[in-house]
Amino acid sequence: MNAPKIYRLSPIKLPGQPAQVEQRGGWPVILEYAAGSDYPALVDLSHHGRWDLQNSRLDELRPAGLDVPARPGEVTLAQGLALSRLNRVQAVLWHLWGPEPSFDLPGLTEITDGQALLALIGPGVGELLEKVTDLDLARPPVKRPCLLQGPILRLACQVLVLEGGAGETGALIAAERGYGSGLAATFLRQGASPAGEEEFQRWIKAVSV
Repeated sequence: MNAPKIYRLSPIKLPGQPAQVEQRGGWPVILEYAAGSDYPALVDLSHHGRWDLQNSRLDELRPAGLDVPARPGEVTLAQGLALSRLNRVQAVLWHLWGPEPSFDLPGLTEITDGQALLALIGPGVGELLEKVTDLDLARPPVKRPCLLQGPILRLACQVLVLEGGAGETGALIAAERGYGSGLAATFLRQGASPAGEEEFQRWIKAVSV
């Protein structure tokens, strides 16, 4: 008997006509929009794998061969993964590019389907986010890349802060799945332009080299 196909839907639907769509692990992923995109660009990354890691011996673990950062907020960005320390016993792993890894670690839970994940990239991101959050993305408490935890429009979020070309800020924002559409609508009202997965991949690979 053939295994049933799995269909997974993002909690976010961005406006615009897709020019190219690809199926990945049951997710329909928009690669490009017909109209192109302006900056700051808003990309739905909810299909990217994400895991929560909780373990009292966190410092002894090496997910995908990566060291867990020593301080809360610090991030290891390598091998297509962002490994972010939250506190003494907790970290999160976000898959950003390349083949999705597999893990076998104590205390690891996949959280992909329970969250929405959005990326804001390109010029103007810092100015946009200043309108909707008090988090200081320009002067974070630890060196970028870093993960900040706090409210965007009173909604608890995890914000991965990255530095792009010419010192511009990029941000990946994770929140509970049910709030994804509201976050996306807010960013669009503040001037963001819908963009596809390929736009994000071009941006993140330039940041990670």
